Amino acid sequence: MKSIFVSIHISILIFIFSSFSIVLSQQDQKSIPFTIDLKRSINNIKGVYLSDIGTEVTYIPLETTTECIIQQINKVLISDSFIFASEHNRLLQFDKDGRYIRQIGSQGRGPEEYLSVSDFCIDSENHLIYIISDKLSIFSFAGDFVKAVKLSFRPAQIILKDKNHLMFHLANVPGNYSMEHSWIITDRQGNIQQRFKNNLRRVSQPGLIIMDTPLYSFDNRVHFMEYGIDTLYFFQSGHKWPYAIFNFGDLKMDPDPLITSATKRRIAEKSFNTYWINSVQENEEFMFLNLVRGITDSVMHSLFNKRTQEYLMVKENCILNDLDGGLPFWPKQILEDNLLVNYI
Repeated sequence: MKSIFVSIHISILIFIFSSFSIVLSQQDQKSIPFTIDLKRSINNIKGVYLSDIGTEVTYIPLETTTECIIQQINKVLISDSFIFASEHNRLLQFDKDGRYIRQIGSQGRGPEEYLSVSDFCIDSENHLIYIISDKLSIFSFAGDFVKAVKLSFRPAQIILKDKNHLMFHLANVPGNYSMEHSWIITDRQGNIQQRFKNNLRRVSQPGLIIMDTPLYSFDNRVHFMEYGIDTLYFFQSGHKWPYAIFNFGDLKMDPDPLITSATKRRIAEKSFNTYWINSVQENEEFMFLNLVRGITDSVMHSLFNKRTQEYLMVKENCILNDLDGGLPFWPKQILEDNLLVNYI
């Protein structure tokens, strides 16, 4: 395994983990929407091992040169042939063996440039990359600029909804009544097709600005969850449908705290044992959930077994690698249900 250290930079290592592929029975399907009891399960802490959920680990060290040193990776997406890794202001492309190919586009204010990479998604079938920043920029897998679209809204997240549509999550900003929608669906040209209003209108200023919430694809359907709301939805046939209901009880964080420089420390301490969900990944058997403690940056990893309905907090905050004794694991992306991906 290659490990290159250059000043403060480190090479990025991609974990690809093959999980079991388990198809839910008809009886299992009847339990949807799922009910997940955080309040009851917060002290259900158990060790989880890679051998519990799969069989094989593959490591892909990404090439490290002066052109492609990554200081802090924000997101990784993998197609049949390529690995795409983003930092704040650039998107890099590697082959499936980790060899550097090119930077996709460049930072700037020109028509073929972007100010930053707020988020991105890929269309493996049509070999297209969609980058959101101050606009929607579209590139080919060959690195060619295709088109830039000036959006009428400012998205924080993007996902490929289906063959014809994109879905965006808008930053949740308290008191900004010009941002009354949480989710927007457009065609591939950025033309709005459907909007979803905020269910929770927050008013406290200054308060929390939420950029990322659960947004992922499973079973060929987009799943999404609004900050401060206890329901995880999926989108189908032009409507959102409840998929999982979370019971926080008194462990639910106040979603609209007033945060000033004078009160931030007190609120952080007070809210430390309350939670909200900022990320979900899912395959046929499990949901992998990230719980944020209050207004802190502390994250707890938790696991919901869809077959047994058990919800647990993951001991040592990671899945322990008992397959080859390597680094611990937590999935940041799931491909084709049985490939779980992590990166460091």
